[in-house]
Amino acid sequence: MGGSFTGARALFCDGKKVRDALYAVFGTPGSQPFIDAKKHQQLFWEVANGDYEGRWDDLYDAYLKAGVIDPPKSNWPYYLQTLGAENIMTIAQARYDGLSGDKSMDVETHKAKGNHKVHRKDNKDSITIDSPFSPDPGC
Repeated sequence: MGGSFTGARALFCDGKKVRDALYAVFGTPGSQPFIDAKKHQQLFWEVANGDYEGRWDDLYDAYLKAGVIDPPKSNWPYYLQTLGAENIMTIAQARYDGLSGDKSMDVETHKAKGNHKVHRKDNKDSITIDSPFSPDPGC
């Protein structure tokens, strides 16, 4: 999520800048960024269930169209590529459900440790997307 390049490989650091950018759009239902993102909720549905099912690049595009600003040098697209189609679909479905249900959405990370799986936590008024993350020792 946050990082830089060493040679030809991406370094994934803590991802805080990306989490902050996501929260700025999806964190507060009723805010202008959330309202603007709702106009693009169908794109998230398509990544979860439709023609773009499980494609990381279409999830990334949906985020950008929804108003998320990719922080400079974040390596976010490279991180998304590591997640695999099932995890991408889980994230996209959570985003669609949050936007369509006017629920606050937040992101947490957990150390992958062989469990490279996205977990979703639903509460009455919120959804948390808990993604696997292993910071590169070069950070």
